[in-house]
Amino acid sequence: MPSVGLSQQPRDVRLQVQTADGTTRFRMGEVIPLKLSFTSSADKKYSINLATYDRSGRMHYEDFLVEPEAGWSDPLKDYFSGGLYMMGGLTSFDLLSAESKVISLDLNEWVRFDRPGEYVLRVVSRRVGLASGGNPFGGSGMGTELRSNELRLTILPADKAWQQATLKKAGAALAATPSGGGTSSPAARAEEVQTALKTLRYLGTSDAARELARHMRGEDAHADSECMFGLFGSPFRDAALAEMRRLLAAPDHPVSPNFLYAMTGLMRGGDTTPEARVEEDRRNQETIRGELLGVISQKQGKALALTLNTILEAGGYAGGKTQRLDPQMVARVAAVFDQLPTEKQMAILEGRWELIKGPEFLPVLRKLALPFQEFSVPNEWHAYNSLHVSGAALRHWYELKPEEARPVVIQEIIRPRPRYGANVLGLLPEETLPEVEQTLAEHFAAESDSYAEEYIASLLHRYATAAVLPQVLPVVDEHVGKWACAIQTPALAYLLRVDPAQARPRLEAAMAARGEEYSACNHSLLTEVAALRQDSLLEEIAIKSLDDEDPEVAGNAAAYLGRYGSATAEGPLWAHLTEWTAKWQEREAEFRYVPGENNAKVWQRNLGASLIQAIGTGQSWLADEEKLGRLRQLAVGDNGRQQIDSMLSNWEKGRRSISYWRVGDRLHYRVLQYETDSLDRLKEKLAQFPSGSEFNWGGGSPAENGEQALKEVTEFLASHGMKLNKPQK
Repeated sequence: MPSVGLSQQPRDVRLQVQTADGTTRFRMGEVIPLKLSFTSSADKKYSINLATYDRSGRMHYEDFLVEPEAGWSDPLKDYFSGGLYMMGGLTSFDLLSAESKVISLDLNEWVRFDRPGEYVLRVVSRRVGLASGGNPFGGSGMGTELRSNELRLTILPADKAWQQATLKKAGAALAATPSGGGTSSPAARAEEVQTALKTLRYLGTSDAARELARHMRGEDAHADSECMFGLFGSPFRDAALAEMRRLLAAPDHPVSPNFLYAMTGLMRGGDTTPEARVEEDRRNQETIRGELLGVISQKQGKALALTLNTILEAGGYAGGKTQRLDPQMVARVAAVFDQLPTEKQMAILEGRWELIKGPEFLPVLRKLALPFQEFSVPNEWHAYNSLHVSGAALRHWYELKPEEARPVVIQEIIRPRPRYGANVLGLLPEETLPEVEQTLAEHFAAESDSYAEEYIASLLHRYATAAVLPQVLPVVDEHVGKWACAIQTPALAYLLRVDPAQARPRLEAAMAARGEEYSACNHSLLTEVAALRQDSLLEEIAIKSLDDEDPEVAGNAAAYLGRYGSATAEGPLWAHLTEWTAKWQEREAEFRYVPGENNAKVWQRNLGASLIQAIGTGQSWLADEEKLGRLRQLAVGDNGRQQIDSMLSNWEKGRRSISYWRVGDRLHYRVLQYETDSLDRLKEKLAQFPSGSEFNWGGGSPAENGEQALKEVTEFLASHGMKLNKPQK
């Protein structure tokens, strides 16, 4: 349990802790639900973070102080010590008043009572902060430290009969089916399952640990996580590990990534250094993967399919090189692919295709791509997954056998309501397809469904020529400024590609659109159109739009000029930042965000940040230390200065590095404060540095093209009189 400095807390805010129903006597292993009630006598002076979960698996807003210090332990101390975890999650804020804001938590998450006795609990919370200022929790992200009252708990021994009855009840709840009449809705069933898993997680018996292992099946991510934390927190790790070894080879038990991760943790020895721990985990992972590969032939049906998916996830990369599975294993994946959940199919086809790529998968790809299924709401979860699977299958089919898949692609393009847009169907090599453009234009004029119109607009932009412009223009004129952004953006990009003169008045109309009947796409229009089509006309409109009275429009114009603008855009950006600073200097308090209230001046603060970001990271000019120093003088408030200090920190001696990382199938690059997903744009930026500049190769996460990128960057810098210091081997 971390140490907590108990500083003086405000007198006008209070934290009260009690059990959910007032009970203070619990058996060891019984769920102890708590209610944390927050109140303030100063109405709306404080705000509270109402988050109830964290992506790391545990909330970190509270500390739980228990006396005496013996007789209890933190069940997840081993899991959270020394590791890096993705923090945060969905949350909301509210203002405190005399009416209680209640947070419900289970004490068992943080405290496992290992022997009976009388205990005193106090809670220290950092959910509350002053509501004034841009960040209600201040620069550190932590709020006012509040200490609760004392809660006295009596922990009783847990007799075997109660433990067995509790285990049996939880098991029956997990085994029940929705059709059995026990639940009335999916939400009620989910709550029932959650309660049963929570019961098993905290029960703390060897039988409960084995039951948790059996319920890690990779079919429900939330359930898997609950079971995993229960296994890490169990006092009977050996029993859990023995059961997991049995399940590893069981024909009907799917082995999920979380299952392997939990096994790795359970195999871990005692306290050790973080470095030794990483090495031990690596060895354990290799051991378990070897064991799994040795028994994979025993798996059957859906268990085989899910376990093969885990092998793809766990063994996809070795030494930074993609390792394709051997043909025999690929054939096994193909044979059971249709038994995988749709989201697993999508993850494999979109994220791990290189591991299984080959002719063995052609029958699967045809089977997934050919059947037509129309969804009324394509972004509904099931529809989204299904369309991504069939779309990825079509792309890979074309990749393996283009002559066979091309007619299917053409047929999809000319459907009255296509299932996909240019992100899937734009793979043909031709710059334009005159044979489809008349059909596309007709469908575009006739369609009223927003999803279909979005896809058709993207296909017009991708393939149509100016020949259908007379049919498209009346549709654009009718809807410009009112369309959904996903339709308007490619439609305007099409005009910009085939006839910039015709595009100008429509772009200007879209930027000028205001009022309730309009869609406010002007808040993002310039950057979105530019991502599809670049033209000097956009820069001209962007420079004019820096003067727009809507700070969101002006901010998007600044973002466009920073990312896509020419060197001539730097001057107008400096001029507008200077003017903005003169207006808002010493007025930063007006920018403050108060949860639950609407402050339109927040957008003015964002405009200032956008101007700073555009100048500091602009692609067509170099913002060196001198320019960043000038920017800092123009910053308003601590947030603006911190934004620039973050850029300046990259210029410190020894930190001028070039690095890369992989996002999907692309490498992203960073040099100082600049980031790009294009090696050519990285070279364009490097060319702006003075001759004699030196950089360190920071490398990055293992990636296939890392060595090639290192070679190209080294040669490019040398040709410009600069040097790259390579890493020592």
